[in-house]
Amino acid sequence: RRMVQLNEDYLRTIDPVMEFLRGRKPELAHLVCGRQWLPEASRFGQTTDLDHDFGHLGIHDKAKYLATLYLEDVSDLIAEAVDPHFGFSRYAERLGRSASTFDELEDELTRDQPERFLDQIMAALLQQKITDYSPAIVALSVPFPGNLYSAFKCGQWLKKHHPGITVVMGDTFSVPYDQQTSASRSTVLMGNAVLRACRDIQAQLRAMAARLHGVEADTIVVDRGVVRLPDRELTVLEVLKPGLGKLGGELIGNGEMRKEDEPGHPLGGSPAFFEFNCTAIEAEVDEATGDVTLVRHVTVSDVGKALNPLQVRMQDEGAAIMGLGHTLMEHYIFDATGRIRNLGAIDYRIPTSMDLPLELVSEIVENEDGPGPYGSKGMSEGALLCVAPAVAAAVRDASGAVIRDLPLTPERVWRALQERDREAP
Repeated sequence: RRMVQLNEDYLRTIDPVMEFLRGRKPELAHLVCGRQWLPEASRFGQTTDLDHDFGHLGIHDKAKYLATLYLEDVSDLIAEAVDPHFGFSRYAERLGRSASTFDELEDELTRDQPERFLDQIMAALLQQKITDYSPAIVALSVPFPGNLYSAFKCGQWLKKHHPGITVVMGDTFSVPYDQQTSASRSTVLMGNAVLRACRDIQAQLRAMAARLHGVEADTIVVDRGVVRLPDRELTVLEVLKPGLGKLGGELIGNGEMRKEDEPGHPLGGSPAFFEFNCTAIEAEVDEATGDVTLVRHVTVSDVGKALNPLQVRMQDEGAAIMGLGHTLMEHYIFDATGRIRNLGAIDYRIPTSMDLPLELVSEIVENEDGPGPYGSKGMSEGALLCVAPAVAAAVRDASGAVIRDLPLTPERVWRALQERDREAP
């Protein structure tokens, strides 16, 4: 009721608040913190001693927190009046989070009522993608509980309106066991497993061709879809058809890659893979504000062999920007009782296109000396871990301020510059 009464105030402030949270109007921080400009509803009842909670991180973080409470009030109104599942971070997260059964989710998906407003928007966006790309297969990924409802809703919509499209969603029911997909291990471990499975099929083809043509299997080479015998070349199909005969069949390759336990090793075992990266940063520091501008960011990774060069560059550049996030802006804010105050995706800031270096250069070194297929190595984390020390060193070289804590926010850099000046002889 209070928000409806303050309707004009919300309409007047919503666009400036979004601009502020996107980093485009930082001057609004003082206005937000004054607590007279933004309309306040129920979410602001949770504020306590903000000066204690935010400490030296400064007025901008305090303003982001207050602006987030403002948006959460708006979110509560939308959930109450338009769509009960609405949320700025993840739509319908409650239906998928920590659920012991799918009953509530199924009830929502099969409800005999008009589509909710946000479901209509999602269906329109999906239809546009179908029109643009005419896919034969649509693969759905559910990285977070809040994505589960939307994934099912998209699948349901596709089955109803485009029954000819195959819908797939990977899970542990349809794939073999793997410990995890993490730590840049997929190319080395999964790649070697796939390579060994391919070589298993090659061995079966050689044995089949040897039986059909009366030659030794070790005289036959299978490469790039061709079966080379000592006196002729055949396609794979020309071997398979007579080899499998009228009853038909298939060849299935098995490949496994695992790292065995090493009980006597001081670290529990030698590494299954490794990666190397060199990162260099050129930075400028505005000593009046503490703002850091990254003029040039160079990341070079030794990947052994780039199986997909474009993806390698994208991985490296993504890791570099991810590293800039925890270096320059990402941090948790705790209150006096240890609770995290910036849990939302809005006030826990991560880099956007506006925060990128003025120039980003990524290069690849290929020596083909890694443990993966064709000498490949792990890659990606290497481009991330170097960023913080490289940026901190660049800030030190540019300003003389030595900072040993992250993130390097403008206020933290400014305070370090003031400390530098006080210690100067």
